[in-house]
Amino acid sequence: MAVKLGSKSIETGKRTLIMGILNVTPDSFSDGGSFFDEESIARGIDELIKNGADIIDVGGESTRPGYTPVDADEEIRRISPALDLLRSRDVIVSVDTSKARVAEFALDKGCDIINDVTALYGDNDMASLCGRSACGVVLMYNRRLQEDTTEDVLADARRFLAGAVKTAVDAGVSNDSIIIDPGIGFGTTREEEILLTKYLAEINPGDYPILYACSRKRLTGEFASNMEERDSATAALSVMSVSAGADIVRVHNPGLIRPAIKAADALYRG
Repeated sequence: MAVKLGSKSIETGKRTLIMGILNVTPDSFSDGGSFFDEESIARGIDELIKNGADIIDVGGESTRPGYTPVDADEEIRRISPALDLLRSRDVIVSVDTSKARVAEFALDKGCDIINDVTALYGDNDMASLCGRSACGVVLMYNRRLQEDTTEDVLADARRFLAGAVKTAVDAGVSNDSIIIDPGIGFGTTREEEILLTKYLAEINPGDYPILYACSRKRLTGEFASNMEERDSATAALSVMSVSAGADIVRVHNPGLIRPAIKAADALYRG
């Protein structure tokens, strides 16, 4: 399946794509402060590409539990050097933001995908901006934002995502530009996260590509005592997600994850 990203596209279904995480923040849980100047950002980008990232997801505001919000100006200041450097790299660029002003800046800098953890609900201008730009859009299930939750997290996620898709399409976003995300770690319990991983395809409100993002999150910490072990747990959960229908996995350590994903593709994609 071709996913339209403005003038570009990505092909899903043939192999699992890897989205590498580049957090240019001082307070992200596992890598806050790692990429604080142009030199370290450039090294981080090159390392992600060398280790197999098909997409690089740039984040200028932490979304971990208890994070400190920043305004649009600060978020733009943080992501700008990375976006300038990525212009010369042969890689799809995603920006992790829920602010329309930040997204507009990123799109003007050549960004291909807006990865919105609020599924376009966080800023009234975001849906129309994405519709006008024809960029790719990641709509994430965010249980923190869902008021009418039930004990059935799969049904809740499917209902939430169906509403988010309608909002996006009504604003002009092409169905062919939408990717969905189960929202691991956003208001979900450990048991709910395991269900969302095992039965991933059941939350899909259509035939949309699925992005699975558990890297170094609390769920991986259930099986690990340090960051290296969290990466190993990320690999195992990502393989499970591929078996359940994931098309893209979002990870901090593509070099470690890539062999596991290749094995998963051989097993589940033939």
